[in-house]
Amino acid sequence: MSNNMPNEVVAIAMALSLYFSDSIHDNESNVLTIKRYNSPWSDKIYQVINKINL
Repeated sequence: MSNNMPNEVVAIAMALSLYFSDSIHDNESNVLTIKRYNSPWSDKIYQVINKINL
């Protein structure tokens, strides 16, 4: 066994402790909100209408 084993054990223990604790992870609401805004590119009034004269 190497002399670094206690340090490795401590590092693994700290990593597991941080992984399983709730202090690291944020609580997400799982809600996605998409806000639309009007622009000249999306307004129907500005659309080009091609009229064919027969």
